[in-house]
Amino acid sequence: MLAVGVSSVAAQSTEALLDANRYTEAIAQLRDGASSGASAASLGEAHLRRGYALRDLARLQAALGAAYYTKRDTSAAARSGTTTAYYAARHRVGTSATGGEDVLRRLVQSGALPAALQARAQVWIGWAQYRNGDDAAAQERWSRASGTSTPAVAADLALAHWRAGEPLPALHCGADGSGIAALRCRLWAAIRAEDWGRTASLQEDLIQKDRPAERSKTFRTEEGETYEIRFYDPGTLRGLAVADFRAAAAAYRKADRDPADLLAGLAALEGRDYETARSALGAAGDTPYRPIYRAVLGEKTGTPSGTSSLWEKGRQHSSAQIRAVWAQEASQFATYRKTVQSYCSTQEAPDNMRMALRLGRAALNAGQSETAYRLMSGPYPVSRNNDLRVIDPAYLATLARAKFRVGPQYESELLSHLDALYPRYPVASIAYSLAQGYYVPERTEGLAR
Repeated sequence: MLAVGVSSVAAQSTEALLDANRYTEAIAQLRDGASSGASAASLGEAHLRRGYALRDLARLQAALGAAYYTKRDTSAAARSGTTTAYYAARHRVGTSATGGEDVLRRLVQSGALPAALQARAQVWIGWAQYRNGDDAAAQERWSRASGTSTPAVAADLALAHWRAGEPLPALHCGADGSGIAALRCRLWAAIRAEDWGRTASLQEDLIQKDRPAERSKTFRTEEGETYEIRFYDPGTLRGLAVADFRAAAAAYRKADRDPADLLAGLAALEGRDYETARSALGAAGDTPYRPIYRAVLGEKTGTPSGTSSLWEKGRQHSSAQIRAVWAQEASQFATYRKTVQSYCSTQEAPDNMRMALRLGRAALNAGQSETAYRLMSGPYPVSRNNDLRVIDPAYLATLARAKFRVGPQYESELLSHLDALYPRYPVASIAYSLAQGYYVPERTEGLAR
């Protein structure tokens, strides 16, 4: 079972909170008074670092969900039906895996999906079409789905537009409610309005409370035993991370200490606010990181001309730390993954955990799970196992994903990592539930808090 309880952090300085990786408490301390200067820079740092933690946790959840729901959907004893097929495909569309859009298309064409999921499937078919270069077909799908005025569809549309680097659409979230879909929709509406006070309040609600399943179904096996499948959407954590990245960029733009412009550009890139990223990176000083982030901007905005020379500056830099940043960022793009694979496979596990995290992300993006595990296990402080005062939550989430990808022999370690993340981020209970269900499908107790 997951641990419960959060230790008191009263009267701790912002610096102490950041040093202890307590980003949520630091944000709460700074939010009302961080209008400029050093306090704005600290607020930006807290949002950026929490954004990475939530983003990496979202990636772990997507991998776990794709595996779990696919396993249940293809099990001969499952008889799980169209709902499980939808969630399996939805998680696959949210990762680098293929085939999810084909399943969604068949479900839509057959008319077998529940009405509540039909329009949402259209959204993610549209996203897959956009990813495959068919922008016109994607826009047609999204337009069709927008006629269904439910908070769940509106939140999915916002996430799909964000993933495509498109402006966020106007959202109709309906009357206030505490349901997960309504909260997710209102979070995206606050991001669109750049209302960071409202965004922070909604994040608090979504992060710090256990999230119930969106839906559940009870099934009976051929042997007559019953079990329950609980269904979670992978979009919640991603939306939370986007909110942090956008808020970080806004805070850094108010800061007056170097390298605020560079960090504002980085945060805006992660939040896919490319206009802000272009402006901030243009104002940033000449640092070894700037060419790498300018290359990312060019790739993501469809203007890759000239990016090859920018990437080379990072790849050939004399600093191993800069090369790790290059590998992490370049691994996002298929063109450079073989080069990143070659680089990561020749690296020794670094002593520096920040560098190991970057290399681990790069290796995972490039499909090298065992390499990621090797690089990240080296500097991991075994004597402080799962101690988030010294281990960045993003590190723990990424290491857990590497272990999951390597094989089931790391089940207990993966679950212990998620158990450690829970007190800081109760929303991590979703990933815990999915992992537990994947490893022991028959287990029903403790699958969701």
